[in-house]
Amino acid sequence: MQHDRTLQPPRFASLLRVALHLAAASSLLPLGARLEGQIRPRVVNGMPVGASEEEDKALVNVSGRCSGVLIGPAWVLTAGHCIDAARRPAAHTVQWLGAVRTSDAFYQFGGGLCTPAPTTCPTRTWIDLPYGPDLALLHLSRPFDVRPGQTATLLTGDPKQLTGKTIAVYGRGIRSYYQPGPPPVFAAFDQYRAADMRVASVAAGTVQVNAPSTADPITGPGDSGGPGFLWFANQRYLATITSRGWRECADSTTPVTCERTITRLDTAILTSVPATERYVGAVLASRWNPMASSQPVWIKAAEVEAGRWPFADVDRAGWAQAARAATAMCYNRGFAIGHFDGHQDLAKREVGIQCTGAPGGDALFLDVPRAAAPWPVTDVNGVHWAQAHRKAQDVCAARGYVGGLPTGHQRDAQMGIVCVRANAERLDLSQSRSLRDWRVGSDVNAVAWAQARRAAVEFCRGRGASGGFMNGHQIGDAMGVVCLR
Repeated sequence: MQHDRTLQPPRFASLLRVALHLAAASSLLPLGARLEGQIRPRVVNGMPVGASEEEDKALVNVSGRCSGVLIGPAWVLTAGHCIDAARRPAAHTVQWLGAVRTSDAFYQFGGGLCTPAPTTCPTRTWIDLPYGPDLALLHLSRPFDVRPGQTATLLTGDPKQLTGKTIAVYGRGIRSYYQPGPPPVFAAFDQYRAADMRVASVAAGTVQVNAPSTADPITGPGDSGGPGFLWFANQRYLATITSRGWRECADSTTPVTCERTITRLDTAILTSVPATERYVGAVLASRWNPMASSQPVWIKAAEVEAGRWPFADVDRAGWAQAARAATAMCYNRGFAIGHFDGHQDLAKREVGIQCTGAPGGDALFLDVPRAAAPWPVTDVNGVHWAQAHRKAQDVCAARGYVGGLPTGHQRDAQMGIVCVRANAERLDLSQSRSLRDWRVGSDVNAVAWAQARRAAVEFCRGRGASGGFMNGHQIGDAMGVVCLR
């Protein structure tokens, strides 16, 4: 491998050892003679990697279908599209040097692939996937035994520094192109391969590598999540994670036949680590239990700022923007939905969210007509939060659920909501009189969403719940609340 010594030194104060994992796609996107898709990119035309190098560089096998790298004893970094389609925290296995570990949590930054269904995938107005970098963090239920220096250190600094650099790319994918005759049978990934690849361009959080001829090294199916390393002053840094690429195939009848008859792979797209390391670091600073029905999570402001719907202060943000951001951050962690609890520490740059809906739970995703009576919503970004929450509450209650929350998403004439039932309690309106003690005033339609959320959270926690939210209803001076346990 060529060791590049011309890179800018990383900011050591911000270096983190973390495991990101990008899930391999179970099928390819879309059909055709020349396709761009998440193709489960082994390194074609690469050199075999021995067991000692796999050990030294902490190269792992993710669930038998993706590559990955340890960035900590209990953290793996891989591609986002390698996450199990059912989004089950314990569905992933990680193999390293014959030892096998099972995951107990993940964070999927983007790259998700799944079939939309009310209980498994977001509907079209609820959230747009993939919306983030094709990366995932995979936490292991039991750490591996590692030596100092084995786990990968994330490269920091200006992402443009990768332009023109030569990266040592590793993967467990296909080793050669299709030859005429019976289609090959894809056996279990047997050995890592590696090759030096020169970065052709850097853009939008990714880097592109080209292979002008079939003799040039390139990534292929099975390499997704594989690491790309650079060296600076004899120190190894993780610079990229393999994402997707361009391919040509002899038989494009189905995704499977195309994958088994690849005749050309001429472009690889790799996720840039320098472009995402602050985002990754912010996520690693939080703690959560993905099997809890509902739980508060204290997050770093950097996670909010790195997402698609950033803002700096809950008391200044619109409720719909905040709803979109919280929904995404909780969904990334394996929950159904989330909302900000109204609490924040501006000095520490930390903010509280409440994540609800454990995997396999009964949360229900719905698209509903915005203009429908009795609580019409013209635009989620302009309507008061109480009106939108009343709509979600009544739609969900009519379906037998305890309560519901608008996700902040809308498209065409519809808006997204999520209904919750398990471990949720809708209080009798008369029980919420003490909410006046939390300075919400006498009219739910006049209070700011963050203040209302703080009041509901503190009221519910005083009753032993983990959090809660106002549902927008009010009779006299009594206000409706849904508490989450």
